[in-house]
Amino acid sequence: MQEETFRIITFDVETADDATWLQLTQLLEKQSRERNPNDPPISDDLLKKSVLANNGNPETSRDYRLVVRDDEGIGFSIVQFVTDKDPEYESKKHVAYASIFVLPDYRQQGIGRALLGTVVHACNQRGVTLLQGTAELESGHGFATHFGGEVGIETATRRLPLADTDWDLMQQWVDDGTAKNSDITIETYDTFLIMDDEDDYAEFCRVYTEMMNQQPYEDIEGAEEIYTPERMRHEEEQMKQLGMTWWLKVAYDDKRDIAGVTEIMYHPERGHRVGQGLTAVRDSFRGRKIGKWLKADMMLHIREVYPDAEYVSTGNADVNSAMLAINEKMGFRLYKRQVVYKLDVSALSAKFD
Repeated sequence: MQEETFRIITFDVETADDATWLQLTQLLEKQSRERNPNDPPISDDLLKKSVLANNGNPETSRDYRLVVRDDEGIGFSIVQFVTDKDPEYESKKHVAYASIFVLPDYRQQGIGRALLGTVVHACNQRGVTLLQGTAELESGHGFATHFGGEVGIETATRRLPLADTDWDLMQQWVDDGTAKNSDITIETYDTFLIMDDEDDYAEFCRVYTEMMNQQPYEDIEGAEEIYTPERMRHEEEQMKQLGMTWWLKVAYDDKRDIAGVTEIMYHPERGHRVGQGLTAVRDSFRGRKIGKWLKADMMLHIREVYPDAEYVSTGNADVNSAMLAINEKMGFRLYKRQVVYKLDVSALSAKFD
């Protein structure tokens, strides 16, 4: 294919017409199918809602581009920039995150390179010096390394089929945790808005931030986050708009200090899966098997409220040995690997001059 047989269009998702939306959602579904070939399809409606929810985050701005050939969408790029609404804007404003996808039949024909060129131009316009992106397909790894990408962190997605779960072991972990931690109780919420008092809620967000940032980030930049009450409320509102439930279990000591948390996300249209988010225990409470207790208690909760779910999916950095050990004992097995690559924008710019 010659370059002139395709065109790249820039569009605003807030004002895009139906034809543009259909091209984008179909591409997003094909990307998902290639990454997760055995999962059921995702509806155009849910994909559109997800894009709009992400686009509505005031802490980021996004540029969207479609590659079109004969009125068919054959590729896209989405590049995300931080805005000054982010509490850590000054330390993160030099970083952008890009997603580039081209249909398999059109790869190795210069389309991905053309998309990357538009991303680099957008980065230069905003003073961004570092571009990061995740690859999990061989084509993505090859593309990133071809353009000088360096490994920032290696992660993996693991799945635990509920049919293979050792429920006796889960109950044992709950019983052991209860017996060994008489000063700890676990409370369950189907919302993050768990505190009416603003000061208490601000403290919860501070502790959540502390635990979230205990995760190893290796060499990627701009990954640490500050979870303000405003951010937490905005994120939950996005979840509600999508029809998702954000379950949280919080371990408290007898002084109501937070010892640890675990969270899951569930969408009825994606009822075959439950997404496991953060599980963390604060430093001062470690060594008491509270993490195992929280994870097992949540598994028993999943069995009760989502009996038709097929598996629980979670992601961990390869260097997060403590959580990997717990997940392995629970029966989580490797599903796929990902690499976050870092690309120097100045070096990339020289390739497109």
